Amino acid sequence: MASYSIFISYAHEDEALKNAFTQQLKGLRRQGLISPWDDRCIDGGEEWRADIRAALDGCHLALLLVSPAFIASDFIYTEELSQLLERREREGIRVVPIILRPCAWKHEKPIESLQARPKDGKAIITFAPDDGSRDQAWSDIVDDIARWARQPQAQPAALPTTETPLASLFARLTQALAAGTAADLDEPARQRMLRHPPASLDEYRVARWAEWSQRRYAVDKRFTPLALLVDQGPDAQGARW
Repeated sequence: MASYSIFISYAHEDEALKNAFTQQLKGLRRQGLISPWDDRCIDGGEEWRADIRAALDGCHLALLLVSPAFIASDFIYTEELSQLLERREREGIRVVPIILRPCAWKHEKPIESLQARPKDGKAIITFAPDDGSRDQAWSDIVDDIARWARQPQAQPAALPTTETPLASLFARLTQALAAGTAADLDEPARQRMLRHPPASLDEYRVARWAEWSQRRYAVDKRFTPLALLVDQGPDAQGARW
């Protein structure tokens, strides 16, 4: 049976609590039942962003170690959480918040509807560390993970046969942008374009538009014709932006 791959998303301010948790997972890891991953698994000299993207793409379970620092992290929300929730919607992977510290997580739209651990979303640090209560809280979560890992693993959902080929997407958007008209993309298509290495100047320009049109930038629709006017490759007048 393939090891149950786990992506651990956390803020570095919470490293000590993350380490206490991963210590509890070592027994399951030794058995080969699970394969937990966090960004400290990245070796020196590696392309860290690509490693994170690969781990996000390949996990069966995502654990969100939620705290004020987690909520404040723009990187977590834009680079990790958005992709995990997209996979949850598309493929049914399990995404579970683990509340480390008291924070306003119930008002965070991306995670407010997810079933949190410990029970009732009680923060880990509110369990006393010296009487075994905190260790028991971690152990209960590990029990859940072991149970999930032993269940039949859902296979990634097959892409619909009606999905537009990537080349067709580039062609359609290239035509729209050349005409200076708006061209809307759904989020899965946008992410496919962002992961695709541009093979031509036209593909580069379309990929740039896809990047800047992400919701996190809240760019005015007038940006598209302005970007095309300024960023015209070899034909640009003056320095390129």
